[in-house]
Amino acid sequence: MANGEYAEAIPLLREIVAVNPDMANASVNLAISYRKNGQTEKAYETIMAVVEKHPDHAVALNQLGIIQRQRGNFDAALAAYERAITLDVDYALAHRNLGILYDIYLQIPDRALAHYEKYLVLSDADNKEVSNWIIDLERRIAAAQKRNNQ
Repeated sequence: MANGEYAEAIPLLREIVAVNPDMANASVNLAISYRKNGQTEKAYETIMAVVEKHPDHAVALNQLGIIQRQRGNFDAALAAYERAITLDVDYALAHRNLGILYDIYLQIPDRALAHYEKYLVLSDADNKEVSNWIIDLERRIAAAQKRNNQ
């Protein structure tokens, strides 16, 4: 997985999960590998099994949100991301993904901005991509406010 070889990781992870079915992290990695390999339905089935066994697993909920977003189930994605953040308020990737959902799919720029900013604070990396998204959102919000004030 670390090398982006998701197809190769799938059989190994399936073997680990078969031997250790309660190992949530291995199942989450299997779901990620399926998703990255374009097998969205298998990813969904796998991550749902994890969430059913481990409903407080923030990483699994974040992955569920990603998969639900890809499937076009935006309300379910929103619920999964929000639950992940409720469980771990400092989970940077869940904030980033929630920002993407609010920005691109739900068209709620002020909420997107808050989550992108939270992501930057929580992540140690200097993320130019998210910084640019923030600049773009600030411009769009300012333009919308200007239109509303005319």
